[in-house]
Amino acid sequence: MSEAIVQSYHPSIQVNGLNSIEPKEKIVCWLDLMGIAKRFMLSLESSGYYIMKLHIALHHCLNKLDANVMNKFRLYPLLDGAYIVCSVDQMPSFEKFIREVFFCFAHDVVFQKSSYHMYIPRGSVSVGRVIEGSDFQNSSDAESMTHQLGNVNVEISRDYASTLMFGMPISQAYASESSAPPFGLYIHESARFDKFSGQTWFRWFDIREPQHMECIAPLIKKLAEYYTYYIKRHRELGYELEKMKQHLLMVIDYFGNHKDKELDTEQIKPLRETLEELEKAK
Repeated sequence: MSEAIVQSYHPSIQVNGLNSIEPKEKIVCWLDLMGIAKRFMLSLESSGYYIMKLHIALHHCLNKLDANVMNKFRLYPLLDGAYIVCSVDQMPSFEKFIREVFFCFAHDVVFQKSSYHMYIPRGSVSVGRVIEGSDFQNSSDAESMTHQLGNVNVEISRDYASTLMFGMPISQAYASESSAPPFGLYIHESARFDKFSGQTWFRWFDIREPQHMECIAPLIKKLAEYYTYYIKRHRELGYELEKMKQHLLMVIDYFGNHKDKELDTEQIKPLRETLEELEKAK
């Protein structure tokens, strides 16, 4: 088949304007709910209910920021989670925002009566060069919104373009989320040393603060109840005990230690007892 005939069936796609846009240094955070994919297969209503909780919490906490700061944050919803993106000079506001988000989740989870209705958020954050859809819209290149497929001009609408995002930090944040403890945030290597003082996990709480412990202490008990529930039903619910053990150990490390202080034995005891119960179930 000649090249001309091939091109008539498969016209080449020409992208305009991308090379003229300078990527910007951004903080990229991926946040989702653990195990929500299994809920997708069990119930539309159940999975939708929890995903909406995530998006409601994100918007609520975003609206609590100063108006000038809020406009510098972007949310990109995607299936069972969302990306939060802002410029690197907004690091203090990002830390404030992510603390608010996790405290919002924690307070909600503490008031859940059934372990079955609990949900566990976690996420990861990276830093690097990113191009956002809004950069196309703000580009001085008039062709940045119009592209070619063969001889046909194809215009990408501004609403659609605003949902696009390109850059390594997007993949880094998504791929490293599995290294985050349940109810915690993992810091990718790209962000760890320059922006987070060498931390691997970002703790949104401080166990040295009595006000924080008013939320953390009951959350630890709820997490212990959650894992106890799943230990008893791990085959039915498809939660492998070995994977559950890894998650439980991460929870104990995450909440049990903070800088130069360890959580009191009695406060962390519910999680350790649950770990013992898991070992017996193997």
